[in-house]
Amino acid sequence: GHNSTPHSASLFREVGHVKVLSMTTNFYNLAFEDHTLSPLIRDFSDPHAVRFANWISEKVGNDNSWTEERQTRDMKEVRLAGGRTHVVHDRSSAHAAAWYSPKREKEKVGQHFKLDDCRVWMRLHFWALKK
Repeated sequence: GHNSTPHSASLFREVGHVKVLSMTTNFYNLAFEDHTLSPLIRDFSDPHAVRFANWISEKVGNDNSWTEERQTRDMKEVRLAGGRTHVVHDRSSAHAAAWYSPKREKEKVGQHFKLDDCRVWMRLHFWALKK
């Protein structure tokens, strides 16, 4: 699993949640405009940046912000490609929703992330950190 270490928790305290949220906000603003990543994101109005910052905070900084936020999520089904429905409740189910996003090209629906997707994901993170 993803567990913090004393060193990562110390580093996170130094950086702080506000800066992490700034980075994740910058990242998603870039991702929403990116031709590779935007089709993977079913709904831009979801609080992606906050959830991702909370996930980083919990996994690196050793708090419970992501777990606490997950307990308040609406467990409604969302519509995916091909008429599928799915409940997005955690990181793994969010990834599955991305694989079946109705915005994806038909021939890519259901495919897991590929190396080129991951490269863009990382490039946009580095760019978001520079902002």
